[in-house]
Amino acid sequence: MTTLYKKSRNEAETLNEMTLWRESRKENHACAATIRDAINRNFDGMYLPDGCVGEVVSVYGYDRTMWVLAATMLYKDYDGRFSHDNKQWAASVIPSGFDRDELSGYVCDAHPAILNGFVDMVRREYAGISENFEQEQEGLCQC
Repeated sequence: MTTLYKKSRNEAETLNEMTLWRESRKENHACAATIRDAINRNFDGMYLPDGCVGEVVSVYGYDRTMWVLAATMLYKDYDGRFSHDNKQWAASVIPSGFDRDELSGYVCDAHPAILNGFVDMVRREYAGISENFEQEQEGLCQC
């Protein structure tokens, strides 16, 4: 798996890192397809099971999965089926230097209302992991 490249295309050109940018973009595109496929396979018409997030995160990790989801929300910011909270979260994940054309290369084309629920699930899981990590670190502190 390639490292998530979080700089814009313009920055990559300036820094002579276009190979890293292209590799990451290709992986982002594959991640978007995996998210779509996981939703299509698991959505039963009413619910997404908890395990479908793990299908994606186990392959791409939380950083890339959240990056692709945030890019999708920002690219489709006009869509009212995405919650205001998720749109705000997306804006906090992707730096402001990215333009819509750059994000378009890895937008997930799953149904927006279902995708919004998937984003909720990813954010909840990630918050739980982060909270557990912080608690473990506090327990290790010999202050």
